[in-house]
Amino acid sequence: MQKKFSQRLKENIIRYAIYFATVVVVPFITPVFKLVFKKVYYGYLQNMIADTFTVLFWCVAFIVIAVLAQKRKKKERERLQLSDVIIHPETELNTEEKKKGLPPLPWKNVGILTAISIFCIFFVSMQIGWEVKPFYDIGEKVMGMTEMLGKFAELGKNCVKVVWIVLLLKCSYAIADEVFFHLPEGSKKTWSVWGGIGALMGLFGLYDVLISGMTTWMTFTYLLLIYPAIVAIYYFTQRRGVKAGLLILLVYIF
Repeated sequence: MQKKFSQRLKENIIRYAIYFATVVVVPFITPVFKLVFKKVYYGYLQNMIADTFTVLFWCVAFIVIAVLAQKRKKKERERLQLSDVIIHPETELNTEEKKKGLPPLPWKNVGILTAISIFCIFFVSMQIGWEVKPFYDIGEKVMGMTEMLGKFAELGKNCVKVVWIVLLLKCSYAIADEVFFHLPEGSKKTWSVWGGIGALMGLFGLYDVLISGMTTWMTFTYLLLIYPAIVAIYYFTQRRGVKAGLLILLVYIF
C-alpha cells in the first residue's frame, strides 16, 4: 500500500512539473512569432500575435494531456478488468454517486466563497480608484485600436491561464494530501495540508506576478491576497473544478 501511495505521489509531482513548465515556458517561446509577423505590423499588434499563439499552444497542450489521461485510465481499468471501478476512490465519486450528481455546496461554504470574491474584487478596485479592473486595463490604459486588441488578447490569455491554475491546484492538493496523509493522530493535519498547497501555489504565484510587470502594490496584492484566495476558493468549493474555475476567473481577472 505504501508503495502505491509513493508511486501516486511521484505521478502528481510529475504532473505538477509538466503543468508548471507549460505555463512558464510557452510565453517565452511564442514571442518568436513576432519575428515571423514583423513585416505585417510593429508594436502592440505583435503582442496580440504572441498572446494568441500562447493561447493556442495552451489549448493544444490541454487537449493532449486530457487525451493521454483518458487513455491511461482506460488501460488501468482494462488491466484490472474492473471497468466500472474508479481507480482513485479517495478523489473521485463512485458510479452510483456520479449518476445522482454532486450534492449542493453547504450554505456556509457559499457564504465564505461570496465573501472572498467580493472582498478581493473590492480591494483591487479600491487600489485603482474604484474602477473595474478589466475596463480599467482595456479602456483607460490604451492608446489606439491596436493596443486595445493587444489588451483583449492579454485578457484572453489570462482567462485560459485560469484553467492551468485549476490543474495546478488539483495537483497541489493531491501532493499535500499524500505527503501529510499519515500524520500522527492529534496533529494539525488541515493546516499542514494548507501549508503544502500554499507553498506549491505560492511558487507559481511568485513567478506569475514577477514576470507580469505589475507595479509594487499590485504585486503584493496578488501574492498576499489573490493567490491565497484562489487556494481558499478551491477548498471551499470542495475541489469542484468547474465551480472553482469560474470563481477563480472572477477573482483573477477582476
